Amino acid sequence: MSPGVAGPEPDVRLRPVETAISRVLFWGGVASISIVVIGLSAYLVQGHLRAHVASLAQLREGRAAGVYVSVGEIWRGLRRRPTDPLAIVAGGLLLLMVTPIAGVGLAVAAFASIGDREYVIISTLILAILLLSLVLGGTG
Repeated sequence: MSPGVAGPEPDVRLRPVETAISRVLFWGGVASISIVVIGLSAYLVQGHLRAHVASLAQLREGRAAGVYVSVGEIWRGLRRRPTDPLAIVAGGLLLLMVTPIAGVGLAVAAFASIGDREYVIISTLILAILLLSLVLGGTG
């Protein structure tokens, strides 16, 4: 754009939407990385420096120690005393996966609140794709 020629004015209604979404993504990322680091630190403090080897058959049957393949298993690992550090790591990774989904969900609500139907439809489709991939990805 050449100097002196004004471009289209940014929609001031979108500033709060952009700010809210960026905060969700930033703090979700910071929180998830922090949780993973805490879990890995606890793993090292407990002296688990040896590698755990699990066979594919154990993983399919859910018998591999320290492997969390569902939210329920992560929750059980977090409630166990002493808490399994790998459950903490898995919880942090789950939060990392959920963060963009929460951001897009917030976008749907924000665009709906300002009456932008086109972006409500687009963000709803993106949210549906993310949720579908999460559900289908978990089925193996």
